[in-house]
Amino acid sequence: MKTITKTIELYEFNELSEEAKDKAIKEHVDYLIDIDWNYEEYIPGYVQEAMERSEEMETPWFFGQYIYQYGQEYIVQELQDHDFLITGEQYFEN
Repeated sequence: MKTITKTIELYEFNELSEEAKDKAIKEHVDYLIDIDWNYEEYIPGYVQEAMERSEEMETPWFFGQYIYQYGQEYIVQELQDHDFLITGEQYFEN
């Protein structure tokens, strides 16, 4: 039998480099894009605004940019509650 103990260094969002922060934000925006909002009871205002803008401009490929544009402060605030690897990848316990 073997026992392996692994140490993982985790960082708060504010401790990340600018490059790692950008990666964390991009991954979070990608996560928001992938949600099927048609089945969600609550849609954050900035996501609703991004959806409406995408439809109005007929540019669904800009949905992620609109999410970031309208919700940057909310996204950064939400990321404050998570732990990250030094690369900006969000850490999830198994």
